Amino acid sequence: MSLIPLSRLPDKGILYSRNYIDRLVKNQLLPELVYLSPRKRAFIEEELDRVVAARAAGKSVAEIKALVAEMTASRSRNKGGANGTS
Repeated sequence: MSLIPLSRLPDKGILYSRNYIDRLVKNQLLPELVYLSPRKRAFIEEELDRVVAARAAGKSVAEIKALVAEMTASRSRNKGGANGTS
C-alpha cells in the first residue's frame, strides 16, 4: 500500500487547495485521508487512483460517491490487521 501525502497531490495532477480537498472528502467525492501524525495526512494511492480514473471516465457524482462509499466500507471491514485484532 502506497501513501500519497497532500504535498504530493500535484504529482498526480490534483491542484486543489487543502480546504477544497477537505470539502470533497466530507462530501464523499474523495476517499478518507489516513493520518500519519496529528499534522500529516495522506491518501491511499490505489483509492485515489480509482477516484481519478472514475472522474476521467466521466462517471456521475452519484457513481463517484458510491465508489468512495464502497472503498470506505472495505477499509472498515479490513480494520484490525491480518490476525483480526485491532
